[in-house]
Amino acid sequence: MRRYLLFTLIVGVVFSFILLHFSFAAQNNSLRVPVQGSSVSKRIISEEQIDEINRLGLHIDPSILALKELKKEPLQIDHEKVVEKAICALEVQIANGVKVPWLHYDIIGGSSSIVKSPNPEITMDKLKPKLLGEIKAAARKKNIDFYADVHLMVEEVDEGLIGEYISEGADYITLHYEGYIDKNALKDRILFINDSDKCKAGLAFNPDIDIETIIDFVSKNELRNHIYLFLQMTVYPGEGAQKFMKEVLPNITKLKNKFGSSVLLQVDGGINGDTIGEAVKAGANLFVSGSSFFGKEGQAFSEVESNLINIFSGIPSSIPNISVLSRDNM
Repeated sequence: MRRYLLFTLIVGVVFSFILLHFSFAAQNNSLRVPVQGSSVSKRIISEEQIDEINRLGLHIDPSILALKELKKEPLQIDHEKVVEKAICALEVQIANGVKVPWLHYDIIGGSSSIVKSPNPEITMDKLKPKLLGEIKAAARKKNIDFYADVHLMVEEVDEGLIGEYISEGADYITLHYEGYIDKNALKDRILFINDSDKCKAGLAFNPDIDIETIIDFVSKNELRNHIYLFLQMTVYPGEGAQKFMKEVLPNITKLKNKFGSSVLLQVDGGINGDTIGEAVKAGANLFVSGSSFFGKEGQAFSEVESNLINIFSGIPSSIPNISVLSRDNM
């Protein structure tokens, strides 16, 4: 009899514990990050907010330019490590409710009019098309579908280089307005990208470019239906961890008013949990983040995840007058 009572008591305690666990999990329906120096978790952003972020088509676009592995000489770069970190960036996004993750692939062609603060450590010698292909192949092995967003901060990009990135799996290739003296050549390259049927064209511009110049270029050349992404630099390209230039955000609002929800409005530079809110309110829907996403080292999954959630937490819970961008538009 005593054994029966003891068995009944143990079963009751275990059952109560299980009920308590699932009750707590249901109440704490949120994404969590560890509190510094503690095993206790702290609520940062709810799953409902993540659902709303997805519904509105807002995306974090991690830039592998920030990876410490790319600070070495070209022949010393461990491609496997770079690919591993890139896949980690994708998996972190998926684990936190992102439907289709992004990856930003910055290419700097040395000192040019595009790069006001040239960083000779990150050049085309390091981030070649082949490395993008390796990342794409690794993602396929894990059944990960993602957008490869190639940002060419290079002067006078020719069709040969563009073709190489398309062949290796680029979904978007963004060219700089400042990169072409002959704007007819820029128009031709934009049309060339779209003619591939595998890739879509984007147009980038530095903070000192008058937005009316961009709008005029698109309108005069009848490129309204050929540019799928506008990239407003919110720092001068070339160096990471620069201060966010919020004074250029009205340009995003003007582009949104002019072109509506049929384009991606991307900002690049200084994006973190403190600055993303202002960019969202201006109308941006794609946010490049390098050092704030990967951190100083770009190490463990849990640390990168914490960084992502901290960026997400800066997105306002209520976003008025924002256009919903469907995947069909992307």
